[in-house]
Amino acid sequence: MRFVKPLITLFFTFSLFHVPISAKCYDTGIDAFAEYSAVTRARYYCFAYWDPLVLSGTWRKQETRTRCWDSTIPSYYGYRWDFQITRKGGFFDRTLALLSPKDCAQFLIEEINGCKRGGERWRGDFMFRSDPNKGFCGDNHSSESNTHFIKYKTASVSNNTSEVDDEDPMTVEKIKAMVDQWVAEHEAGFRPTEEWLREQDVKALNSTNRL
Repeated sequence: MRFVKPLITLFFTFSLFHVPISAKCYDTGIDAFAEYSAVTRARYYCFAYWDPLVLSGTWRKQETRTRCWDSTIPSYYGYRWDFQITRKGGFFDRTLALLSPKDCAQFLIEEINGCKRGGERWRGDFMFRSDPNKGFCGDNHSSESNTHFIKYKTASVSNNTSEVDDEDPMTVEKIKAMVDQWVAEHEAGFRPTEEWLREQDVKALNSTNRL
């Protein structure tokens, strides 16, 4: 069963206009793990435009896309990260929305490194979710986790305006700077591959598993 902290409503500049941000960090579930590797997966899932399951790009109304990463870190075998993005859209909305790789990666990573047990937040028309769980991708735990996520999320309002609940999270500014660097690398021709992901996992074994 998964519960979330009370809703936190903030306002940030998004593109050229202001949109409300509704942020929730999960109160229950396992602690975040192998954040370094989870972040590299978020980069791949958002920037690998040639992948048919890419999370960025053109979106229809009420569309949901999910990706799941089975941990390749030996000490976290049998654990996974679930990633989900949903576009709301109005009932009569027939327009398409464009989610850039930069925004896709940045907002998923803010949930990886901004919440002790993962979290979710709405940014305008899009909801971004990063959620660490036990079990493998595609097993019964996966569908159970998604059911609890929908059933038990709350919408009470809090006066607390803090976005993060971890002891030493990446700051939003650092995340933005990192993703800006990724954009520059991709514009220069870099393409993340499965081999590159494996190399990053090796790097993670020699680090603290946190960026």
